[in-house]
Amino acid sequence: MVIPTLFYLVTRYYTDRTIYFPPYFAAQRVDSVSMGGVMHYDTIFHRVGNFHLINQLGDSVSFHEIGPRIVLVDFFFTACTTICPVLTANLKKVQTAFGAADTGLMILSFSVDPADDSVSRLKAYADHFGADPDSWWFLTGDKKQIYDMATHQFYVDAQQGNGAPQDFVHTDKWILLDRHRYIRGYYNGVDSSEVSRCMNDIGRLMMEKNKPR
Repeated sequence: MVIPTLFYLVTRYYTDRTIYFPPYFAAQRVDSVSMGGVMHYDTIFHRVGNFHLINQLGDSVSFHEIGPRIVLVDFFFTACTTICPVLTANLKKVQTAFGAADTGLMILSFSVDPADDSVSRLKAYADHFGADPDSWWFLTGDKKQIYDMATHQFYVDAQQGNGAPQDFVHTDKWILLDRHRYIRGYYNGVDSSEVSRCMNDIGRLMMEKNKPR
């Protein structure tokens, strides 16, 4: 699992012309303008909105506290015995590969069962997987806000509604954001080849020098 970190250290010396960068996802609209009688088009991409939730340390957090870091997102719940433990174990591999090198990655795991996933329960879950709270938050809070993030900000398949008491989200997707909170990748977090692809894309984004779109 040291390959992504090695990739980052080796390729950081090359220019962005020699490196493939992950594409932008979730185009919202196309703006057009006429210049010299020629129409020019520019795609406007979705920028993920802010959140205000509680992490496993009991702190109120948002994107403001994260700053200009690359962000990897998943949705889980602590009582899950199917895909969630695999998702979390694979995220631990990502943190191990990048966190120790202080390369500017933040992992956000949103609980889709905030009524049961209290701060203390999230803390125990995070400790079980050896998550470093400096670069990995397990988040709980208002269910409607979390479900709105899932469906309208990260565009994952939010099954069974939008945050009502009977609703539930269950997805194996990871979502990768760049430093400006634009979506740059979707990955199956239980598939080892997809996990490797995600880590390679993280390494590439760490070298990107683009300005906000």
